[in-house]
Amino acid sequence: MLAADLFTLGKRVNPRGDAGGGADSELVALETLLELNTLLTRRIEKETRRAMERERQLLRQANFATMGEMIGIIAHQWRQPLGSLNLILQNLRFDSREGVLDQAALDDYLDRARRMIELMSTTIDDFRLFFTHNATSSDFSLLATIRKCADLMDASLKTHGIELTVTGDDACVHGRENEFLHVMVNLVVNARDAMVERKVGHGRIRVGIGRDEGEAWICLSDNAGGIDPPDAIERIFDLHFTTKPGGSGIGLYLARTVVEQHLGGHIWAENGADGARFILRLPFRQGTDG
Repeated sequence: MLAADLFTLGKRVNPRGDAGGGADSELVALETLLELNTLLTRRIEKETRRAMERERQLLRQANFATMGEMIGIIAHQWRQPLGSLNLILQNLRFDSREGVLDQAALDDYLDRARRMIELMSTTIDDFRLFFTHNATSSDFSLLATIRKCADLMDASLKTHGIELTVTGDDACVHGRENEFLHVMVNLVVNARDAMVERKVGHGRIRVGIGRDEGEAWICLSDNAGGIDPPDAIERIFDLHFTTKPGGSGIGLYLARTVVEQHLGGHIWAENGADGARFILRLPFRQGTDG
């Protein structure tokens, strides 16, 4: 369509296709160039809007998938305290029927129930940040946010016998904390799924944090055997490319978008001795990182 428009404008400048025209031709050429500039500006604005809408749709799609993962984790973490509350209620009913429910026993049951409810309430507080779509950027601690990720994934990882450790020096970066949290959760979920799929015994995920030359770095590694095939590393952040059975190929694409476009950093993957490594480098805030 754009080529046809350019051809039409070109014919307007010199309809005979020769070199004649003089001052009138120069005036027509100037008007045509101005019109072409307007046309190109409109096209660029239109394509930019399309690209932004496409990114928003991909982000919503990825958020829905990750929210499903998080809801499953919440359900898993609530199962134990709900079971405990049910047992407390059964014991209350039994003791009451048997006539052995004195004040001390009642207080003990109520105290245990209160602790279970507090645990469930804490779970909701832990997940509140994840589901908050904050539109403003602020300074946040990498170490604190990665530890929130570890807390969110704790029950799911323990179910599969996977150990997650976080070590290193803290750094403060500027951006949307919940977007960075989404990135880290996605990387941990990918590592977990690779271990489960490959039936890795004693699964390990290591997250290291450090600083050098004005940048913070995060390295997440696992012992799941690495990215296979190795040449997939070059495409692993491409949209809709995935090595995971049933995967959408959106998570890592959006991780790169967040890291590079929203946080001003870089992310890449490589295979280590025991498994995959994902390295992130982000500009940190001088004087605010403690």
